[in-house]
Amino acid sequence: MLQRIIFILALILAPQLGSSAIISSSHSTATSSLQLGPKAAKYIEVSEIRGGRLPSGLFRARFIGDSTSSFKKEIKYRFVWLDCSGFELSGITSTWQSIRLSPKDEVRLQSVATSPRASNFQVIIKEL
Repeated sequence: MLQRIIFILALILAPQLGSSAIISSSHSTATSSLQLGPKAAKYIEVSEIRGGRLPSGLFRARFIGDSTSSFKKEIKYRFVWLDCSGFELSGITSTWQSIRLSPKDEVRLQSVATSPRASNFQVIIKEL
């Protein structure tokens, strides 16, 4: 509950600060973070950010949120994979993907790292 309140406060304050929102959350085996661009932070409400290791040994990341906008929106996102020390694993960061959101639509993003060295992640979401 406290984590959800922190997410909501960060989403509310980010546009006022004039910069991207960076939100961290602890779930299962990872301390994940979310970076929302200033426009996206105005209408994306975070429900869940979760990461964990699959039986294959690869790390899976998931983001679930809701668009609070009454209008169609188009966002782009990518996952940045991090090692156990918090450093980006070069060469395995995902490419930018884009999706369209209908008004009041749920946002579900998921990715699996291509290296077993990945033990953490960052999700970056921006409006196109």
